[in-house]
Amino acid sequence: EWGTAAGGYYTITVTAATHGIGSNPVCKVQELSGSDFIDVDPDRIYTYANGDISFRVPETPDLRFAGRIIIS
Repeated sequence: EWGTAAGGYYTITVTAATHGIGSNPVCKVQELSGSDFIDVDPDRIYTYANGDISFRVPETPDLRFAGRIIIS
């Protein structure tokens, strides 16, 4: 869920405890288009030293989308 915008952006965070990959994850973000997934580049993807991953999209224009994040 995108939740509420803050500072002009919507952000989703996946913690290292949730993904279980450790502190050096690799991620890909994909948007759902019909029944297919298309690779997309959010405004910014952060990979923190502790392994948490956050990605964000602008509030204006509203660029939220349905999709998935692949973490390996």
